[in-house]
Amino acid sequence: MKSILLSLMIAVPVAANGEYPAGAPEPVLMELESQTFEVEAETAYQKLKRMLRESRREKYVRNITLAVARRDTEAAQKALDELVAEYPEVVRNEPNSIRYHQGGIHFWRKDFEEAYKEMDAVVSSLERKYPKGIPAGGKYSEINAMFMSDAYFARGAAAMQLSRFAQAAGDFKKAFSLAPKAYIPLNMCRALLRLGKRKEAAEAYDLAFSMNAPTAEKAEDRGYICGMLSKNEPLPKACVRTVAEGGK
Repeated sequence: MKSILLSLMIAVPVAANGEYPAGAPEPVLMELESQTFEVEAETAYQKLKRMLRESRREKYVRNITLAVARRDTEAAQKALDELVAEYPEVVRNEPNSIRYHQGGIHFWRKDFEEAYKEMDAVVSSLERKYPKGIPAGGKYSEINAMFMSDAYFARGAAAMQLSRFAQAAGDFKKAFSLAPKAYIPLNMCRALLRLGKRKEAAEAYDLAFSMNAPTAEKAEDRGYICGMLSKNEPLPKACVRTVAEGGK
C-alpha cells in the first residue's frame, strides 16, 4: 500500500483550545515503493538536479509546518502558495496534504468554518479510500494511521470552536483509536464537559494523565476542568492538587 503522503509530512495538529502538543515533527521524505530503471540509470547531474528539487520542496513543507507552529498564518500561506505554484503536481498527487495544511492555516486565522470544510474533505476522502480503516501491516500503515488520526483530531478541533461538541468528541475518539496520544483525551474531556458528560470527561482526563502527566497537569484550563469535575468520585488524579488548593 502506497503512503497517503509520498513527500509531505503531517503538520502539528491543532488543539481544541488553541494549544499545540509539544514537539513538532520534522518533514520526512517518504521512500518510494520501487525504483524505476530510469531512476537507477540517471546520471550524476540528473540525480543532483532531482535532489535539489526535492530539497527545495521539503523546505517549503518545513516552512509551512514551522510557520503554523508559530501561528504565523501569513508566512504559512505564503509558503503553501509557493509550494503549489512551483510544484503544481502536489495538488493532483497529494490533495489531502494540501487541504490539511490549508485547514490548519484557516484554524489559526480563526476561520473555523473554512478550517472545518478543509478537514472534513480530508476525512471524507480517507474514509472513502479506507472504509474499513487503515490496513495493518502495510509498508506505510503507521504513518497513514497517524495522518488519518490527525485529520480526525483537526476536524474535531474545528468542530469544538463551532460548538459542535458531540461531533468533536466523536472525532477525538476516532483519532485516539488510530494513534493514541495524551492530548487527544484531554481535548475529549473538554468536549464531554460541554456536553454535560462529567463522568466520561473525568475518565478522559484520567486517561490523559496516565499517558502523560505533564500534558494533563499543564493544561491552561486545568482550573476550569477540575472545577467542573470537583464533585466527581473518584476525582481525576490531575485534579487532586488543584482542588486542594482551591482551583488554582
